[in-house]
Amino acid sequence: IWQWNCRGFQRKRALVQQYLTLLDEKPLVIALQETGKLAKLSGYQAFSSDRGEKSRVTTLIKRNIAAIEHEINSKEIEAVLLEILTGRKEEPSAFLLNLYSTPKQKKVTFRALFRKAIRAAGTNPLLIVGDFNAAHPEWGYAKQDPKGRQLWEDAHELGLTLHTDPSSPSRVGNSVCADTSPDLTFSKNVTDLTWKNSEQNFGSDHFILASIIKKGVKTRRARKPRITEWDLFREKREKAATGKITNIEKWTEALKRHVGEATKTLEGENAPEVADSKLLHMWEAKHGMERRLKRQKWNRNLRRKTARHNKEIENYAMKLCEQNWCSRCDEMEGGMSLAKTWGLLRHLLDSTNSKTQSGIRLSKARHAFEGTDAEFMDKLVNMYIGDTDSTPLSEYDGAPNEELDAPITEAEVRAEILGLKTKSAPGPDEITNKILRNLDNDSISALTEYMQDIWTKGHLPRQWKSANVILIPKPGKPPRLENLRPISLTSCMGKLME
Repeated sequence: IWQWNCRGFQRKRALVQQYLTLLDEKPLVIALQETGKLAKLSGYQAFSSDRGEKSRVTTLIKRNIAAIEHEINSKEIEAVLLEILTGRKEEPSAFLLNLYSTPKQKKVTFRALFRKAIRAAGTNPLLIVGDFNAAHPEWGYAKQDPKGRQLWEDAHELGLTLHTDPSSPSRVGNSVCADTSPDLTFSKNVTDLTWKNSEQNFGSDHFILASIIKKGVKTRRARKPRITEWDLFREKREKAATGKITNIEKWTEALKRHVGEATKTLEGENAPEVADSKLLHMWEAKHGMERRLKRQKWNRNLRRKTARHNKEIENYAMKLCEQNWCSRCDEMEGGMSLAKTWGLLRHLLDSTNSKTQSGIRLSKARHAFEGTDAEFMDKLVNMYIGDTDSTPLSEYDGAPNEELDAPITEAEVRAEILGLKTKSAPGPDEITNKILRNLDNDSISALTEYMQDIWTKGHLPRQWKSANVILIPKPGKPPRLENLRPISLTSCMGKLME
């Protein structure tokens, strides 16, 4: 979790976006203060305080994480209280209070706001971050002010733990002002929290502070790009000498094994470029200036040079983001038939109607259900699946039809394979239409013979009668169990035979 008084986010957004591309693990949450305007960042969903366009507090959460905003109705102190869902009922949600108190609010108290957050969190972990602008020796100030003294008393009374390290100030001073720590981190019911100062400021006079919690929300890492060499796959199938299919499960496993052997992950030189060398050099020069400035705080020329360099970095980062977007548009223009092109266009037209947002709505529906995970699954089974016992079919007593009773031919199977959509999701056997479209001749012949055999016997294999049931929340409906739409993903080979 990052917390940062950015002193205006609009011009720093491109710089933050470029910096995030360098990180192996991006922050799940970014708590911003003094944003200037409503802050937005690619890959994150934004929750701002109730001050409209004048909001100075925004919490950014990765777009694949479900979060619920709680009302706190704080008139004096701008704040955002979020409940971050873990997706599992057995693991408690995490609460995050992000606030900002101006230096002019010298007599404001935080007790009522803290109590609202503690009441909402209950026994769940609670993290309180923000720019308090309150002085107290406990977090590095030479003396205390009334606001800082009251804050320290409230934190003790409510059982909050302070994680800020006073030896690592969060705000850079100048020739007449020492380095201070107005940015504080408190917690309640939190264990294994590591606090650190990143010493990255991106042109602000406040550093980014990071709080690392070992337990809590977990996200799936993005899959590395993979490519399958289908010519190699067919060579392996031909060498395997496919005979008559006697066990469809073993034959399916052999298919998947050969696909895995012909698939490689793009890494190293083949992976997409994510860093710009000029920007990296500009960052290194900036860090060198800041290190010199720590030793020469009275050097006004160096301070002005650092400010100019920060402005140059901002301008170059904005130009770089614009170039990247133009390059992406050129790629889309040359690949209008690609799925990723239309996926991006659909996201731009309606970002709420995506797989990610469907997953978030499903997580909220799970969170709203009062019961254990087992009870939740039982409720879903009873509501959407019901009794799975098969009903015996009656004997056919109609007129004979030689055309329908004719054996399944290999030509028919090949014709149907050519018409398969390669983007269809597989069933429990994990055999995709793309695999079927790249089968070798012997495998197609064996599959045709197997289909005719089970059709004659009137007995389908179990994996062709099984399905993965996917529940998709209905758009525009509240996140409840009754507002889900079930979709059954059955075997692609079974649908091919059908």
